[in-house]
Order: sequence, then C-alpha cells, then structure tokens
Amino acid sequence: MKLLIQRDIRHGSICVYEKNSKVLFTGDTLFADCYGRCDLNSGSFNDMVNSIKLLFNRFSNIVIYPGHGKSVKIEVAKRYVKMLMAMKGVTI
Repeated sequence: MKLLIQRDIRHGSICVYEKNSKVLFTGDTLFADCYGRCDLNSGSFNDMVNSIKLLFNRFSNIVIYPGHGKSVKIEVAKRYVKMLMAMKGVTI
C-alpha cells in the first residue's frame, strides 16, 4: 500500500493506493462524479485542483473507492470532474 498525502479539503487528507488490487481509496478527495468540498476550514480550491491533477496524471485503469458513494473506474470520475472543472475555467 502507498499513502498519498493530499492538501485539498483539509490539511492532512489522505488517499491510499493498493497496487496489487489496483484500487485507490480516495476518501473525500474524489468521488464517482465530482470532487470533494474545498470550502471548509483550511480547504483550498487550488489545493484541490493540484490533488486532482496528481491523481489523474498518476493513475489509470484502477478503481476508486470514495469515502461516500459508489466505486467506479477512475476514467469515469475523470470525465465528470474534468467537465466540472471546465465549468470553472480550470483545465485538468
């Protein structure tokens, strides 16, 4: 397993990748059809964008298990999140 420290929702957020099973536990960072809230204390939209970019650039052909909702292939989440980010003028 590999622990990834994320700075998005709150300082100290984490994602955990299990290489043998090709699964990524994304907590509140990435969901099946959106990204996590970044308007909470110590949260930052810019940090969220950087965390999402890191995950999208680093992983493909894996299944994500968010802290809430259903699990999906990361490619499905990428489509939704890229569309949401584009609506905010951000390219991922």
